[in-house]
Amino acid sequence: MSVRIILVALIALVFLIQCDNPPGPTDYLSEMPLLTAFEISPNRVEFDRSAGAIDTTLNIEMSVSLSAGFTSSPPPEYQIIDNANGTIIREGMFSSFLEQNRIWSQIVSIETQTTVIREYTIYAWLKDESGSNLSRVQGKLNITGFSSSPPEIIWVENPDSVQIPAAGTTDFDFRAKVAHPDGQNNISRVLFDLIDNTGNALNGSPFDLFDDGRLEESGDAVAGDSVYTRRFSIGTGNQPDNLIVRYHVLDRFGASSDTVSTNLVIWR
Repeated sequence: MSVRIILVALIALVFLIQCDNPPGPTDYLSEMPLLTAFEISPNRVEFDRSAGAIDTTLNIEMSVSLSAGFTSSPPPEYQIIDNANGTIIREGMFSSFLEQNRIWSQIVSIETQTTVIREYTIYAWLKDESGSNLSRVQGKLNITGFSSSPPEIIWVENPDSVQIPAAGTTDFDFRAKVAHPDGQNNISRVLFDLIDNTGNALNGSPFDLFDDGRLEESGDAVAGDSVYTRRFSIGTGNQPDNLIVRYHVLDRFGASSDTVSTNLVIWR
């Protein structure tokens, strides 16, 4: 009786082992290809003044390798996105496949100017025949031009004088309207220094002005109107002073505007 029970148990164990390891091909998913070794050439383009201020077209070659697996899936797809505004400037499918090396490649043309700075993110992904995503890779393309002219300050504005309050605080604003000959998106920072009557810059100088429309925080009323603002407050603890306010602008190329100076008297 016990021998028969043991024999039945052994047969059942063998059956379970066979069910856990069914005959047939290896796991289907393990044979699905993945994208690897994503290359963008060139991935960085720099123009200098010798190129001149012109419109130009860049030919960018993208290549991506397939891991071991099936090659019958549709070609990889790609998108090129402008990081400045999130827009898709190019998209499509890779068109050339080198079967020996399992490499897909594609050349895309991008129109640009020699006087701009651009950063793009490039995505490539692979789907199976049903449209399900199998793999995705990404890379960067950076274009650095040159400034045809430095940024400019159109006007500046701050009070001539501010009285120290007997109680509480008093708010006042510094403003500057700026421009860039190569486009406002090339403005990097708008700054001002506060110089006291001994010729020393106040702690925190230079101070940033903002064009963010955050009225309650920076004091700026309208975002993106090229008028940069910084709100200050003084209270009973401030001391009288004759200040020089020096404004200047930096662009993304590292060029600086001329300095524009005004005066500000803090009095009690």
